[in-house]
Amino acid sequence: MKKVLLAFMLCVCLALPLAGCNNASLPGNAVTMQIAAYTNGVAQSFAIPANAEFYRENGASEETVSTYVTNLTSAVRTRVWQQMFLNYFTIYAQNPQEEFALNGDLVTVREPEYNSVTDSVNFSFIFRSYSAWNFYHPSSSDSQQEPSEDGSIFVQVDVSEGAFPFGQPSDDQPVGNIYATIIKDVKLAHFSEELVEAEGNPNFVYDYATTHKRVHSNADITFSDSLYHHCWWSSYDQLSNEKTIELYTVNAVRGWWYLIALAAALVVAGVGCLTIFLVQKNQKTRKKTDDEKKKG
Repeated sequence: MKKVLLAFMLCVCLALPLAGCNNASLPGNAVTMQIAAYTNGVAQSFAIPANAEFYRENGASEETVSTYVTNLTSAVRTRVWQQMFLNYFTIYAQNPQEEFALNGDLVTVREPEYNSVTDSVNFSFIFRSYSAWNFYHPSSSDSQQEPSEDGSIFVQVDVSEGAFPFGQPSDDQPVGNIYATIIKDVKLAHFSEELVEAEGNPNFVYDYATTHKRVHSNADITFSDSLYHHCWWSSYDQLSNEKTIELYTVNAVRGWWYLIALAAALVVAGVGCLTIFLVQKNQKTRKKTDDEKKKG
């Protein structure tokens, strides 16, 4: 019985973080990467903050802001998106399979565009099947999902680990630093250094979104809308802290849970039989006593 209670408490505790962080908010002015895992595919999306409104509010003309946004979009296209596209194209060229062709039926590539609602430059790669996603993202030893026992005979925990994307090293610096430099270079070409410094460096957010409620994590923030979001974030100054991402699912080991359910049913049945036995015995005792009284 103690083991049953322990397993139940474990499941409840694992569910608490999702419910407890719904009201938490993500930092603003953030370079964001989102992996949205749907039932039939994966969308990999990026948002680069333009923060054009900040410069409007601080006296920049509409013409200057408009030119800045256009140039930022161009810089993101040539210095970020194009590199990612070429990486995917190289993977395809090494093993061309027509069904997985870029901008084919299963893979859609969306180039950088400025979104005035979010005040950011957005682009994405949409994989309309998991086979397409796996074709371009083969499993690596440090991020594949492997079963891990937690010492309980009632649950199995499947764990996936990886490094925070923006904290991974590139040219002896975190990847996030490269994004920040690209953004800052464009800003300095249009606004004063004093104003750019006043805005500050961007934050960085990795958002893993899934349809599965059973996915848990060590995320900084979790919330749900039509998907369950697990978000990790870092400030510019903390990118070198080697932040680790952990995702895990807790699954019942069906054989043991079935045994527990069966045992519970037997206990209920046993209590029922015992009650019936006691009632019948009591009735027989009463009848025997009544008969003896009558004879006496």
